[in-house]
Amino acid sequence: MAAIALLGKDVREHRLAAVVLSCGSLAVVLLLLAQNASAPFSMSPFEIVRFALLSFLPLIALIVGNRLVVREYLSGTHQFVEALPVGSFLPLILKYLVGYGYLAFIATMMVLLAARQAGVADDVTPDYLGLILAKTLVMCALYWSVVFCFSLCGHLRIALYLLAAALVALIAWYPGIDAERVAPFALMDDQLFVFERDRVPWEDMAGTALLALVFALAGFVLSRLGEGSVVERLARPMTRRDYVALGVLAASGMAIWSTLLDRDDRQAVEFSSDYVVRLGDPAVAVLYLEEDNESSAQDIARRTHASLSALQATLGLAKVPDVKLALTPGRERHDFDYETADGVFVSANWLEHDGYDDAILDSVVMHGVLSAQTGGRAMFEPYHWVLDGFTRWWVEQGRARIDPEHQAELVARALWVLDIDPAASRLVERWQLTADRFSYPGAESLAWASMAFLEQSQGRETVLRLANEFLVKPVATNALATLEDRRTGIASRFEWILGMPLDSFHQQWQQWLTDQREEASVRRYLARIPSLQGRVISRTTTDGVHTLSAGYELRDSALNLSVDVASWEGLCVMKHDYIGPFDTEFEVDDEYQDEAPCQPGEEVHVLNSFYSPGDRVLVALDYEGPDFHQPLRLYSTRLSVQ
Repeated sequence: MAAIALLGKDVREHRLAAVVLSCGSLAVVLLLLAQNASAPFSMSPFEIVRFALLSFLPLIALIVGNRLVVREYLSGTHQFVEALPVGSFLPLILKYLVGYGYLAFIATMMVLLAARQAGVADDVTPDYLGLILAKTLVMCALYWSVVFCFSLCGHLRIALYLLAAALVALIAWYPGIDAERVAPFALMDDQLFVFERDRVPWEDMAGTALLALVFALAGFVLSRLGEGSVVERLARPMTRRDYVALGVLAASGMAIWSTLLDRDDRQAVEFSSDYVVRLGDPAVAVLYLEEDNESSAQDIARRTHASLSALQATLGLAKVPDVKLALTPGRERHDFDYETADGVFVSANWLEHDGYDDAILDSVVMHGVLSAQTGGRAMFEPYHWVLDGFTRWWVEQGRARIDPEHQAELVARALWVLDIDPAASRLVERWQLTADRFSYPGAESLAWASMAFLEQSQGRETVLRLANEFLVKPVATNALATLEDRRTGIASRFEWILGMPLDSFHQQWQQWLTDQREEASVRRYLARIPSLQGRVISRTTTDGVHTLSAGYELRDSALNLSVDVASWEGLCVMKHDYIGPFDTEFEVDDEYQDEAPCQPGEEVHVLNSFYSPGDRVLVALDYEGPDFHQPLRLYSTRLSVQ
């Protein structure tokens, strides 16, 4: 009865604050989840749980600790409670349990809300959800135990919090310390916390729980030292000496923080070889490795420099990122790798490129430039089609008329995509799904076609207004700036620029694209596409051998695609690789593929014992022929091996 009475006292005293605090924190999570709903492939909802654990959940723990423990000890009201015949430990035990239970409730609701949002790009199973929840509750135990212990230290708690923050910063950013060896840091790893599912990190969870237990026991021991006299002394007001010591401690912490920031500064990567073509304002550097490659390096440097200069002038950019290209002769023609940490760095093999291949490479460079220009903002899923479509449009026809052969190939690919999936025309809502199903070249052809339609129907200015709205303005990295960027509905922003409802835009540009199939050059490309669809079967034989098999079938099409098997000069390719629990844009390395002649109605590809039960696998079926520069994705699926 005494425990229930004490529990009722805390509930009556703090219930309003508890309701407001929990509703506010869950409202923030719902707001973040709502933002993420428009871009499910950009970030897993469970990353929002991790963000909450690292940002405002510790703050909630501080507020709860201040109300439950600090106020009672600083005001001396705990003496009245301890005078009751309930013992000295029971009130503290109840406060510890109430505080942890409250934090655990908020954290559990966050996980459940994230799980409810998941599904489009996440593979959520009961075991996976249980693992995320267990990690979250262990971290809550650590936060509350630290706050509980420090809250019993009176005014000294401020200095302890500063010391704890400095220690966390030291472990997290000092290069000489391996943070992964510290259990809480390993548990909150930016990849493993969300994406780990096959292994339970028992050691890290146990280490974090043990640390929480140490702080909790320290708090209980502290409360009984000298029969409570230590806590009483700590609850007294701070003296002038205490304030001076706290100031010195804060100044020392700032000095350490500044040192850590200085250590984090780094110089941009620069080519040191003699085999480099350099052009300035905007800066372009091309590494070509051997003397024989100098002519091609000069061509690509001049072409990139001219395109960047024109882009900068057209969009009114004060500055564009530096561009560095490195020749890597061992790569396939369309195997590009680029980073945007220090400007734009692209490695590629352009030695055997024709004009269409050069346009692909130039689009990759412009893609990196505008992505870096906006600090990654242009990669946000509902805008992403603008980035892909505009960069290809700019390279093909931003400064001159498009090559008719390039246009015919792009139009034919876009028609083929819409013939299989008409819903792919809804670029804002389905962009990432389209890129996942038809790979990047298929999605890019649709985005380019929409830009070409806008140029023909409304003029070049409309295309440039889209670019200015979504690809030019950088956004600060803080949460308020991101919310401000997305304050206006995405559909409204598009409709304001386009001057029509999105549904009308989708219908009109799809009709424009359909009209293009009457062009002789487009019909020629369409006639070279096999009228095929793929299928993949995952099964386990009676003797326990797992098999992945794939085959092809003829399909009906309104595009007059080729059904003459003997005329197909290309190969059917099965591409496959391991993937994680969260679905992102993914391409398979060349070593994980199987090539074979296309034979409808037969089992063309067979993989025995390559994958094991529990593995998640991406399987894609492509047609690679001599007429199209990039493969046509006939089928794509992500599956879990049973």
